[in-house]
Amino acid sequence: MYIYITTQLNQGYKVGIAEDIDQRQQQYTTLIPNLSFNVAVQTLNAEEIEKSFKHRFQEYRILNYTSSKVMKSEIYAVKLKYLFMHLAHCMHRYCRAFIIEDNHLAFSKNSFLKNKVNVYLSNYYLLNEPHKFFSFSNINLHGLWSKIKIGEIIGDNANFNKEGKLENHNVRLIYNKLNKQDFLNCSKLHLNNYGISSQSSLNSEIENMNLKKGEETFKGFFLTKSTYINPYKLAISWLSKIWFINLIKFGVLREYNYKKLEDEGSFRGTLKFLKLFNYPYPEKSKIKFPIRQKIDSLL
Repeated sequence: MYIYITTQLNQGYKVGIAEDIDQRQQQYTTLIPNLSFNVAVQTLNAEEIEKSFKHRFQEYRILNYTSSKVMKSEIYAVKLKYLFMHLAHCMHRYCRAFIIEDNHLAFSKNSFLKNKVNVYLSNYYLLNEPHKFFSFSNINLHGLWSKIKIGEIIGDNANFNKEGKLENHNVRLIYNKLNKQDFLNCSKLHLNNYGISSQSSLNSEIENMNLKKGEETFKGFFLTKSTYINPYKLAISWLSKIWFINLIKFGVLREYNYKKLEDEGSFRGTLKFLKLFNYPYPEKSKIKFPIRQKIDSLL
């Protein structure tokens, strides 16, 4: 599932979750043509992260007057930077790094059995302030949006029952196994070409570095009769964890005790729970956006 932050609305920024991010984009642009996403990140912990936003920024939530009773919406009158920072805080508490893909269709409800998805490391870990949040999760061929490609996911095998219904399908994750020096070389190449070379050109240059490759296979499965766990999501989650550990080893992130964070879970009273759902942020950076006259219930 995706956790996303929209571009600016009249009253702030909407933080929400969606299974199909392209479908959600179409829903929004029907109402507000220029609306898009500042961030759209795939994570298995999207629902918990959304709840953390609601709790920690509860004093920043805009009131929704369109329902039968006045309720707080999912639109936040707070600087975008703080929403970015909290999202990063949540992802890292779940021991996951920001991994971005260039093919949303593979993660939709109607996922294709044969798909290729290129995966990239977010520029959050590569650029310095104030540019680290620019093109945080968007993929574009232009040089200003370029990122380091770290692998690709290929779907090419599926199993069906006698009635012709899908039982599961497999994907292969082929990824670059980088040591610290490899990462520094890729980072230097990225920075030297940032804003100059296109994404495809940067991909070719990284491929020419002949980096060591690894491969993993992931199989989808039905959690319930109607809930299918997409193997693309499993591959992204696995790679996201690997890169969280890598970034600690490479000195990009501080030394999280990721084993302790994973073992303790996120139950009430644990360190992870307190970090995500402790006291709300004080109302000190609230932005006074103009009041929107008509707010659709979708927003």
